[in-house]
Amino acid sequence: MADLTTLDATQPSDSESAGAGASRMREERAAILGSFNLEHALAGAHAFLRGDQAARPAAGNAGRLYLNTTDKRIERDDGAAWNIANAVQTYSSYVDHDTTTVTLTATYQTIMSVSVDFPAGGFLLALGQFEIISGTGFDVNFKVQRDTTDLVPGERTIISQVGNIPLIFAIDTGASVGAHTIKLMAQNDSGSTVIYNRLFVVFIA
Repeated sequence: MADLTTLDATQPSDSESAGAGASRMREERAAILGSFNLEHALAGAHAFLRGDQAARPAAGNAGRLYLNTTDKRIERDDGAAWNIANAVQTYSSYVDHDTTTVTLTATYQTIMSVSVDFPAGGFLLALGQFEIISGTGFDVNFKVQRDTTDLVPGERTIISQVGNIPLIFAIDTGASVGAHTIKLMAQNDSGSTVIYNRLFVVFIA
């Protein structure tokens, strides 16, 4: 679509024939309409760029706003990258005891996960919980990962007791821009601890 960037302020030249004037006027009108249709509703109301993640244009025009319909957030172009303009992006997942239980094994397994889109300069806070319903007296280890990287504070341990509900947290400021999987992981050397009521919430700002 033509927009105002297609107009050449040095044209037409003084030597161009008068008969080309109508063509030049049509080009100018098309560029003006194209630009205003992109940034404004033609009836006069202002409109921001909008669309899903795949349709978002490359960063490079500082100050632009984009309404990201995939992550349901407002993003701002700083000239080099798209940053979250609204305060906090939330991703969450929950599985209650009526749905399924998980038996922990000696190998770490993913018990909850969410897919996130990490912005430039972003900060991530992850919070998780699960309830132990069987298996007593054994160490239960847990941690949060971004893809395959352990997040601060790393592995934590509790003693397995029926009814225990550990509060799990992790922070991350080092992710690259783009899509990542944030995982709540756990293991139990005895292989006899069963959990349910799993909750995992991730905030990005």
